[in-house]
Amino acid sequence: MSDLVRKFPNSLIGRVNALTNLQRFYKVLPVGTVVFPQAVVDLLTPPELPFVNAYYEMQGKEGAVLQKLVHKTAALDNLSLFLTSFLVVMKYAVKRSLALKDGKWNASDPVFYNLDETAGQTPVMQNEDEIKRWAALVLNGEQARLLAVAAAVPMSNPSAAEVQEMLDVVNQKLPPAVAVSLEYKAMQTALHKQAKQLDKLLRLAWNFLDATYSYLPMESKRNILRDAGVVYYNTGKSTVLSVVVKDATGKPLQGARALLMQTGGSTIANKDGRIALKTKTDGVVEMQITYPAKQAASISFNITRADAGTTITGAEVVMV
Repeated sequence: MSDLVRKFPNSLIGRVNALTNLQRFYKVLPVGTVVFPQAVVDLLTPPELPFVNAYYEMQGKEGAVLQKLVHKTAALDNLSLFLTSFLVVMKYAVKRSLALKDGKWNASDPVFYNLDETAGQTPVMQNEDEIKRWAALVLNGEQARLLAVAAAVPMSNPSAAEVQEMLDVVNQKLPPAVAVSLEYKAMQTALHKQAKQLDKLLRLAWNFLDATYSYLPMESKRNILRDAGVVYYNTGKSTVLSVVVKDATGKPLQGARALLMQTGGSTIANKDGRIALKTKTDGVVEMQITYPAKQAASISFNITRADAGTTITGAEVVMV
C-alpha cells in the first residue's frame, strides 16, 4: 500500500480551501488548548478573510466574462437561424412563384443574396465572421432586389428589419468585455503575489499543528490535521473520480467544468457528460461543477489509500 505525504496547495482555490478550513478549525478550538504563533492568529482572527474575499470577487469577474460569452453565442445562434430560415424558404418561394407565374420572385433572385457563390446551396456558417458576412449579404441583396424588380415582394419570416435587429444585437454583444477581462487579470496577478506571503503562514500553521499533535497515532493526527485544512497525497497510483453531468431534461452537459477544491485540479465533461478527474489526494474531497448559465453544483468523495489505482463513481449530477 502507498504511503501518504503532506501536500501543500499550489493553486488559488487550494489555498482558499486550506485557509478557510484552518480558520474554521481555529474558531472551534477550546480556548487555551492550542496556542498558535501570533502571525497565524493575526491571519485567522478577522471574521472575513481578505484573501478569500478577493478570490471570490475575482471569480465574480470571471463569471461576468463567461456570461458575456454566453450572450454572444446565443445572439449568433439566433442570427444564424434567421438567415438559414430565410434562404431555405426563399428558394421554395422562387420555385412557387415561377410555377404560378405571379412575378413575385424570379429565377435569378437568389443571385442577389450571393447564392451563386454556393451553387444554390444554403451556406454553412461556422463562425461569427461568416454569420455576420451572410447577414450583410442578405440585407444588401434584399435592398438591391427590391430596387431592381418592381413587382418584388419584401422578404418575410424573417423580415429584413428582423434580420437587422438581430444583427444589431450581435454587434452589441460581440465586443469583448475588455475592462472586465483586464480587471480580472489584475486581480488574479495581485492574488498570486499575496499567495507567497500566505504560503509562509499556512506552512507555519501546518508545521505547528503537526508538532502539536505528534504524540497521537499517525492516522488520528492526520484526521485532526485534515479538519484544519491539511491535504495528504498518496505516493502510489491516482484515483479517478467519475461523475455524469446532465441538465434537467437529461441532456449530457458536454464541457461542464469540474474543479477539485482541495487541489485546484480540473477537467471538463466529454460528449456524454462524463467527468473523469484524476487525483492522488487522500481523504474527503469536494468537486465543484460549473456550466455557463447553470447553478454551480458540488459532490464529495471519500478517498482512501485502498482506492489508489481505482475509479470512484459518484451520483449523477443534475444542473439547473
